[in-house]
Amino acid sequence: MRRSLLSLALTSALAAGCAPGNPGLVVSNVIDPDDQCVYAIGGIARTIGYFDVGVPNNSYEAAFRFLNQLMNLSQSGVAGFPPMADPNVIQVQALEVEIRDIGNRPLAFFDGANPFTVPVGGVAVPSGDGMQAGEGLGFAQIIPPVYAADLGEVAGTDAMIVVSVRAIGRTTGGAEVVSDEFIFPVQLCSGCLSVCLTDDMGEPLCRPTCLPGQDNVHIACDASCIAGRT
Repeated sequence: MRRSLLSLALTSALAAGCAPGNPGLVVSNVIDPDDQCVYAIGGIARTIGYFDVGVPNNSYEAAFRFLNQLMNLSQSGVAGFPPMADPNVIQVQALEVEIRDIGNRPLAFFDGANPFTVPVGGVAVPSGDGMQAGEGLGFAQIIPPVYAADLGEVAGTDAMIVVSVRAIGRTTGGAEVVSDEFIFPVQLCSGCLSVCLTDDMGEPLCRPTCLPGQDNVHIACDASCIAGRT
């Protein structure tokens, strides 16, 4: 039943994005890190996030794969013409983010506007042949700590939310580009992604994650890990 509700909500959310974006810039997907916590453009795509609202000062950090559908117009300089730098490289500068409930309604936060804008660093190179889009990678905090602090109260500690994202960038030729809406569902929980396990001698076991408090269970191995606590 939850899967059906999620599918319906995501369909509604996608249909709601009526403001047209620039077709040159696309937010393709969220990328998972590998087992060495390295992010790559061709990394595994994450289709749903998990976020522990019980972790103090937590935030959700996402790595995005961006597509650039503009053509590479650089010229090497031939027949007396000087070389020309490509004007279609896109510098992705910011994300416009809106956090909504499963019914696609914006959440009302106590200490922050919604929607809001967060910085993102990323460069998407243009298409080399006009057939396959160029790619780029960028990182952004799509649930900053000030919003995370309110989520458990305004949405519930076991709620599914959706995060709407639009990427804002500028080409090296000076044109502003804005992507269409990208929807990313996030399942909330409290205390589900941080545990403490010990061996038979009471020594803490350790399996840290790349980003404690989101997506994967983090097994603590520091002084806060007390024998018998789970």
